[in-house]
Amino acid sequence: MPISSSLFVRLYRVLLMAYPPEFRLECGAEMVETLSTREADYQQQPGMIRRVRFRIKELLAVVRTGLGLRVKGSGMPNNVTQPPRAPRRRARASILDTLRQDIRCAVRQLVKDPTFTATVVAILAIGVGANTAVFSVFRSVFLEPLAYDTPSQLVALRHSERNGAECCGPLSGPDYLDFRESSETFSSISLFSSASANLTGGDDEPEQVLGGLVTVGMFEMLGVRPVLGRTFLPREEELGAPVAILSNDLWNRRFDADPGVVGTAITLNREPHTVVGVMPPGFDMPSPYYVGRTHQVYWPLSKERLQDGRGGHWLLGYGRLKEGVTLEAAGEEMAAITGALAEQYPDTNEGKGVRLIDLHEWLFGWVGGQLLVLLGAAGFMLLIVCGNVASLLLARATTRQTEMAIRAAVGASRGRIVRQLLTEGLIVSLVGGAAGVLLAVWGVGVLSAAIPSSIPRIDALTVDRLVLFFALGLSIVTGILFGLAPALTASRANLTESLKEGKGGWSGRSAKNPLRSALVIGQFGLAVLLATSAALMVKSYWRFRDSERGFVAENVLTARLTLQGPQYEDAGRRYAFYRAAIERIGGLPGVTAVGATSKLPLGGGTNTRVWAEDDPERPMQGGGPLIELSRVVSDYFPAMGIELLAGRYLTDQDTVSASPGAIINEEMARRLWPGEDPLGKRFSRRWDTPVWTTVVGVVRNVRQWSLYRPAISEMYLPYPTDPTHWFFLTVRTAGDPLSVASAVRREVFALDPDQPLAEVQTMEGMVEGALAGQRFNTILTGLFAGIALLLVAAGIYGVMSYFVARGTHEIGIRIALGGGRPGVLKLVLRRGLKLALLGAGVGIIAVFASIKVIAAMVFGVSPADALTVGAGAVFIILVGLLGSLIPAHRATRVSPLTALRSE
Repeated sequence: MPISSSLFVRLYRVLLMAYPPEFRLECGAEMVETLSTREADYQQQPGMIRRVRFRIKELLAVVRTGLGLRVKGSGMPNNVTQPPRAPRRRARASILDTLRQDIRCAVRQLVKDPTFTATVVAILAIGVGANTAVFSVFRSVFLEPLAYDTPSQLVALRHSERNGAECCGPLSGPDYLDFRESSETFSSISLFSSASANLTGGDDEPEQVLGGLVTVGMFEMLGVRPVLGRTFLPREEELGAPVAILSNDLWNRRFDADPGVVGTAITLNREPHTVVGVMPPGFDMPSPYYVGRTHQVYWPLSKERLQDGRGGHWLLGYGRLKEGVTLEAAGEEMAAITGALAEQYPDTNEGKGVRLIDLHEWLFGWVGGQLLVLLGAAGFMLLIVCGNVASLLLARATTRQTEMAIRAAVGASRGRIVRQLLTEGLIVSLVGGAAGVLLAVWGVGVLSAAIPSSIPRIDALTVDRLVLFFALGLSIVTGILFGLAPALTASRANLTESLKEGKGGWSGRSAKNPLRSALVIGQFGLAVLLATSAALMVKSYWRFRDSERGFVAENVLTARLTLQGPQYEDAGRRYAFYRAAIERIGGLPGVTAVGATSKLPLGGGTNTRVWAEDDPERPMQGGGPLIELSRVVSDYFPAMGIELLAGRYLTDQDTVSASPGAIINEEMARRLWPGEDPLGKRFSRRWDTPVWTTVVGVVRNVRQWSLYRPAISEMYLPYPTDPTHWFFLTVRTAGDPLSVASAVRREVFALDPDQPLAEVQTMEGMVEGALAGQRFNTILTGLFAGIALLLVAAGIYGVMSYFVARGTHEIGIRIALGGGRPGVLKLVLRRGLKLALLGAGVGIIAVFASIKVIAAMVFGVSPADALTVGAGAVFIILVGLLGSLIPAHRATRVSPLTALRSE
């Protein structure tokens, strides 16, 4: 059947409506006549395919001509190809005038109903404000690029197994030298390691600062120049020269921003170092291990230390890719280099490789996932806000059906009505967005105080221009999203039906309004998802808060001691200092036990590979299980409340024995000697000439890395057998541990007035810090879920109120005919319960569809916990019934005489 050319006539008439009346009169009639005569050309086209091609070509010609473009060879009159400029200017003026009319009318309508407007603005402010605040955190912490030159070329080099699994992490110095010599895909490779330093001298008290050892070229690789002085020279790395570069913070705080500090000497670890430079404000070396602390001073990593021990992995590696080199290409080259090193040095490099990670991802990837979850929760809450506001607008549009019908009767097109209602929705959304920005500014301040210090770059949190654009775009999108459906619904108003308003019933089409019901069901589903996620996170938080840690954190004070400098090069002198300090602190009033350790629980650690003496399959060099290693002094286990399960504590005799003693945890005993008594068993950390260590005691497992990771195999050695330069004092008290902090510091100063104490804190505070991230996520998700529940209750209340208002006439008839008020109450509640049940079902499906996302938010709790999911759904259903109760009670109080009088 041929396609009538009248289709193109109608299309062209529609396109001409965009131009002024003068142009339409001049060109429209001629164009319509021309199009009408082309029916004969169409009929003469041989075959259906050619006819369709003819119609498509003709259609494109009409569209292009209607848009004012010249069409060559289309048979269109040339005098209609381009409207005159003056009429186009008048058309633009007409559009602007119409827009002004829409805005004035929208403002009048919103001002006329202040309660409705204030309600919508408040709901929108909550949704936009919460999302803007969370986006501010997400942008400042995760999206903000690194403050280095061309950060996309920077990568972290991590020691790994050749199969790709993470192993020790840091690199060794000799491997780094080989990488730097052999690589052609990197323009530069450098090393870095954090280290504590004691800063003494001058009139200020001694201070322990976080320092950094760097290889020459590190600052140049990052593209950062000092504000004063210079960076390190190659000869200073060769000789290990005593020079230092200060951070801007230390320069301002301790040296009063004196520009003459360059060239002067400062005392670091009891040795003079010449200051050669000062770094710019805000600079810090990239490291994920000291979040919340900045490196205060830097000194060169000597060539001698770089060449010491290919098997020792303790240096963080960073590299800059050459222009145009991809991460994959660099990875292939490093695989070839590490393969060659494995053949050359099989004892230390067999099976070892290097993993390349984008520097931004390595530093902030872990926190980006957490913030995305929170942003998703805020987004779900915003969807509930949109559904809630859409329900309010639908209810308001229903009350304005008579108005819309009269507008249509006097000549307003449906598009004109839709545009007017969309303008109202956009205005109220922009006002709500502005209020949301104010709420976000306040919320960002609250988040800054509440966000745990483990989140990096939180000090840069602010509401900047990009965040404001985000809020503006969010407001416009939500305005269109929640305003379009009500506008389309209201624009379909029928004059005859609308003038009968007030006589609708529960069975009428307008009363049912499936769109409003769908919106409420969707709100219920999202609320179930949020409430269930929040409940699982609360359950997870309390489970880990009360979980077995292996130590008693209450009434324990900890402090870090670092003994550096020529005076403490001898391990015996360091040990004597620790024993003297422990003895003096133990005599303080209120102190019940004092010990020391090389690493505190929950603070990470160091490890080594061991093998048991009676292992029938003795591992090859470099093999054996990986065991955590801690050095302890005196009464560490009683001071930390770590229970002794078998054997005895360490004594001085264990440090001088030919087979020194060690204490192991339950996990190490199970792993090396499953089903056997480990007491008296021996193990070694060396393969060439074994040094046997005898197990003298077994203690309870301690969570060493975090509360969210299970305890791993660990051994505790007496300090003299494996000495370090640093130690953590552990002081157990009968009361508040902070009350003895000043006395502990005084006793240490009495032994050495240049010895500072650092990181003075309680173990309870450390545990709370370990829980801070999970607690913050739980509180914020719970807050979003609580707001969502209030919005859902308001949504079901609005729907049921509308349902009762539209059915007043029918309610009166039912009561008058003896239906009874209990029956009406039951009928209204049944309708609310139906919506709640459907929404709960949708929410349960959403929960099980989001199991992987929820699993990343919780620890030790199954995301598919049927009891929690069911409880969340039941709670939401109760909220729905509660929201339906007031409208249902109002329905029972309808007077039959009042309802029938409306006839």
